[in-house]
Amino acid sequence: MASPNVMAAETIFSDAVYFQDTVSLPDNCITDDQVSATAAVDAAKLDHQHTLSFRSLISSSVVATDTKIIHIAKAAGQLIEVKACLITANTGDATVTIDIKKSTSAGAFATMLDEALVLDTAPIALTSIDATVGSTGETSYIADDLIEITVVADAGGGALGKGLCVLAYVREAA
Repeated sequence: MASPNVMAAETIFSDAVYFQDTVSLPDNCITDDQVSATAAVDAAKLDHQHTLSFRSLISSSVVATDTKIIHIAKAAGQLIEVKACLITANTGDATVTIDIKKSTSAGAFATMLDEALVLDTAPIALTSIDATVGSTGETSYIADDLIEITVVADAGGGALGKGLCVLAYVREAA
């Protein structure tokens, strides 16, 4: 390669600049602001955000215990947020305990939350409550991991709420 032409000072171009060959840019120099909203970026070059959900019938009390696989990871990813609400609130000493767990390579399921999310009588109906994600829990996962949600309801002398909705948000590599 011939000796490159080095410009040691800031250079301003007043018109378009065209390159004949590959351009090498330093890491992190192109940010979201520099990408046009109309850019046709291939999906394989993006992280994908998915909303994983668990819902019970609005007119039905929360089932005593329920566990469901809600996701099979296509690629490596991370749990970023978990929210839950009841359409009708618990009363008395009733509680609904929610946990999000993962299984790697057919291993035992392990929690992804710092602690299980407990809905007691404090959350009012139609108000979402956030789980604590990311402080101490293992929020990352790899391709083919299974993600499950576990719900344990205990009437405890009260009445269980109705219409449970749990949303878990994950970001996954393409």
